[in-house]
Amino acid sequence: MKSNIEALLPQQKIKESSFRNLYVVDYKNLNNGNVELLEKEPIDIKSVHLQNSNNVNVYFVGFEDNILGAGNQQCECVLFPQTCEEKDWVLFVECKYAKDKVTAKDKDRDYARKMIDQIIATVNYFRINGVLSNKKKVHAIVSFPNLLQNFSAFVFSAVYPLTMEDFLEQHNIIIRATNSAVIKSAKMIKI
Repeated sequence: MKSNIEALLPQQKIKESSFRNLYVVDYKNLNNGNVELLEKEPIDIKSVHLQNSNNVNVYFVGFEDNILGAGNQQCECVLFPQTCEEKDWVLFVECKYAKDKVTAKDKDRDYARKMIDQIIATVNYFRINGVLSNKKKVHAIVSFPNLLQNFSAFVFSAVYPLTMEDFLEQHNIIIRATNSAVIKSAKMIKI
């Protein structure tokens, strides 16, 4: 998968890590920065926490703005084990830094739908361009890092017409609304 990404997006940086705790952050709205994978919990911004107790070696691709082309929707990043085997997990992440649940649920902002659409668009882009096969089941997180309480219910309710089971059946995506995941091995990730 790494070589496919490098061929498709040669200017894209790919980071490696095997730290026990990994943190995905998007600094765009905070300091006009990038999407990053940190190995220490940040104090200036909330994150998506990936517990990696078995120190699985992973690649992280934090997408630069418009890396998939102007007008194409994209999520924040993709992570996958360095073994790059067909049966390894692949995780796409999208974050929205809504300050509270009221803002997160605001119909004008439509964050939940946008996050899900960005995940689907990025996965489809990778499938169309041969980075992922159409048969490859992938994982995805849609996250509100600033919200500590459960937000899954409103993300997958009337906001989006598909259930989590529908996403798996129609898009081959196991999608969850959460701020964390546990990397068990190169073959298993628990969201």
